[in-house]
Amino acid sequence: MQLITRHLIAAAHNNAWANHRLLAHLFEHKTHHRGQVHAMLSGTRVPPPQLDEFYCADDAPRRVEDFRVLGFSEAAIWKAE
Repeated sequence: MQLITRHLIAAAHNNAWANHRLLAHLFEHKTHHRGQVHAMLSGTRVPPPQLDEFYCADDAPRRVEDFRVLGFSEAAIWKAE
């Protein structure tokens, strides 16, 4: 990760377009692997968990079991503002 960080800093100073392309690649690569994990789990008897990192408040009823298994809580996700 340090190599990537150093490259990002150098790219930001030297060429904003290179920085943009590298960040886009990292984002897409992460998305690709999340899809792979979901597809692999879908082929087993183990139901895939929610893999999104964004939780909408109105989706709470659909994620009760996932949160229970993961040890999450609505209170921890939606802290008082």
